[in-house]
Formats: sequence, structure tokens, C-alpha cells
Amino acid sequence: MELNQKEFPFPYSEKYYYVYAGVCVGMVLAFLLKMVSFFKFNISAAQRLYMNQLKAVVRTKLSFFDTTPQGRIINRLVKDTESVDFAFGRFLLMTLLQASMILGMVVTICVLNWPCVFVIVPSVVIYVVLFSKFRSVTPQLKRLESKTRSDVFSLCQEVMDQLISIRAYQVEDSFRKQFRSSALTNLNVQLYANSSGKWVSFRMTQLGAVMAFLIIFIAMIIAPFSPTLSQYAALIVVYGYSIQQLMVAVILAFTNAEQEVPAIERMLEFAQLENESDLNNSLISKSIVTKKENIGLDIENLL
Repeated sequence: MELNQKEFPFPYSEKYYYVYAGVCVGMVLAFLLKMVSFFKFNISAAQRLYMNQLKAVVRTKLSFFDTTPQGRIINRLVKDTESVDFAFGRFLLMTLLQASMILGMVVTICVLNWPCVFVIVPSVVIYVVLFSKFRSVTPQLKRLESKTRSDVFSLCQEVMDQLISIRAYQVEDSFRKQFRSSALTNLNVQLYANSSGKWVSFRMTQLGAVMAFLIIFIAMIIAPFSPTLSQYAALIVVYGYSIQQLMVAVILAFTNAEQEVPAIERMLEFAQLENESDLNNSLISKSIVTKKENIGLDIENLL
């Protein structure tokens, strides 16, 4: 079939198929390389954090276990490690991917239809304002959720350790009420944390719908007067709808990633616990404790 040059002004060539195929293969390889390298780095970093935290807890002084609830220690070694292993890396990767897609779409729309800049810039400002209010609340809710969960773990551990005494004094009802109160508090905090994401998603979707409508409206008005723009009107319409969905997704992903940052901070805090051997060396250097061969430690000069 011969192509009409008036209907298809661009020259036909099969080399474009090979170009598109090469670009697709390159994108797949780059994506695989990025995923493998990113998750490898994430796993190695999480493993190093966990090992440093575990070594610090095992080698710290015994008074730490007298003043720190066991539920808090279990929470750091289990839940926080899980957050660093899976949640933080996944949300951070989603944020980077979606932010790069938004940037490419915005640049394309602004180049093809520059009046849309007057819609995109105010919308981005409103997005940033709402996001700043949202992110000021979510990390605190995450900390409260971790604190209330530690209380539940601590109570369960105390009951298991003192189960014989609890049954001997017949105070099961008291511990049952205390457990229900702690669990209800934790569930309430989880409800607030989950509802905050729905709240910002609903408002961001409304704002994004208005922004997409204005972008499409401007493109439809200018298209009859610009032959070049009329060729890309469909692309602008698709990007206009996609941007608002991606902006909501990137905000939620970034906020979820930021919620996991306190878990990293708590793991680093436990990794910096004072080593008991360092404490003994400092006491020996101050002549409070003297070390003798085959005897052990001789404590003197306490006054």
C-alpha cells in the first residue's frame, strides 16, 4: 500500500521500529539494574543497622534492662527492623519513580502548551501548602503508634513472666482491663494514622481534578488556532488526567516513607548504647575499679 504524502507528511522508514525497540530494551534493562541496585543497598543498610543495634543491646550494661520495658526492646528489634527492611525502601522508590514521571509530564505540557504554566504553578503551590500541613502530623502519629504498641508488648511480656503470681493473687481481671485499655489506645492511634492518608488523598484529588480540567480546557481552546498544538491535544489531555493522580500518589508515598524515618532514628539510638566494657575501662582509668590478674575486679575509692 502506498502512503499519501498529503495525509502522512513524514517520511516512512522501518528504522524507527528498531529505534523504538532499542529504547524499550534499554528502559527495561535500566529499570532492572535500578531495582536490583536499590534493593541491594536497602537490604545491606538495614542489615547493618540491625546488627549494630543487636550488638549494642547485648553488650550494654544490665541497668538498661531494668529501666527499659521489654516490649520496647522487642518493638525495636522486630517492628522497626521490618519497617526499614520493606516499607521505607519501597515507599522511597515509589516516590522517586512517580516524581520523575510528573516532572517529565509537566515539562512536556509546558513546552507544547505554555499557557498551562499559569495553571500548574498555582496548583503546585497549593499542593505544597497542603502537603506541609499533612507531613507535620503524620510523623507524630507514627511515633504515638509505636509508643502505644510498645506498651501492649510490655504488658504481654510482664503477664507471661509473672503468670503464676497473677493467678495466685487472682488479679486476672485487672490485667485484662489494662490490656484492653492499651490495645484500644493503640487501635485509636492506628485509626487516626490511616484516616490522615484518606483525608489528604480526597482533598488532593479534588484539587487535581480542577487542575486537569483547566489544562484540558486551555488545550481545547488553543488547539483550533495552533496546528502544532492540535497534533498533541490528545497527549495533553491524557497527561492532564495522569498528573493529578500521580501527584496524590507521590505525596502519599513520600509521607509514608517519612513515617518510617522515626524507626531508623530509634534503631540508631539503640545502636549508640553504652558498652559495658567501655564503662568498666572508664572506671578503671578513674581508679574506682582496679583490675587484678586471676582475681577479677577490686572496687575501691567509692567515696
